[in-house]
Amino acid sequence: MPTQTLSAVSIAKVLGTHVATWLRNLSRAKSARQQESLKAINKVILALRLTQAYSRGLQEGQQNHSTEGEIAVQWTELGQELERLGLKSLAKKCDVAGRYWADPGQLDAEFLRQAKTDFASVEKLARGLQVKIKLGKP
Repeated sequence: MPTQTLSAVSIAKVLGTHVATWLRNLSRAKSARQQESLKAINKVILALRLTQAYSRGLQEGQQNHSTEGEIAVQWTELGQELERLGLKSLAKKCDVAGRYWADPGQLDAEFLRQAKTDFASVEKLARGLQVKIKLGKP
């Protein structure tokens, strides 16, 4: 009979050790995921700056289709990365921005207005997500 009790105690200890290890690994994974999310959001802010600078050049008549293609790819990649990380609202805005820069004529002004893909809206969302992630509430 005492052997069964020891067996149950031993099993409980092994399970406790495994649960503790699992929780530590989960905490590390959560931290890594947060860092990965923050890195992606930082890339969004950099893409915003690049796009804002290019847009200023456009207003001065300096269009470059190659640059527009690079901007389109950058926004599209960010959208895919953010989607994978579960940051869906920002991912959708990035995807729309990528589609727009690939072919500005494919999306009408009303759609873009409703999608809130203007620089200020995208940056506000990105900065808000940064704060939430840093506080541990993504």
